[in-house]
Amino acid sequence: MVSPHMRHRDFLQNKAKFKQIVKLESPLVLNQIHLVYRLNYLKDTAIARFIDDSVLQNINSLVYLNSSDIVNYVFQNKVIL
Repeated sequence: MVSPHMRHRDFLQNKAKFKQIVKLESPLVLNQIHLVYRLNYLKDTAIARFIDDSVLQNINSLVYLNSSDIVNYVFQNKVIL
């Protein structure tokens, strides 16, 4: 039985599955995709009631920066386009 405080870990480890539609060669980009997903999940569900504005702003900044790196990688990769 998973404790109520650890449900997000159970979801991220056992239920959420990453399905890669386009082959991405860069392990850094894959790590950024996973990080963005985890940050958004935590922000929207697991810790939504407990975070203040400054923490929310920091999380949003991390999501924005990593997302922009992912988009830049995709647009610069001729094979994907």
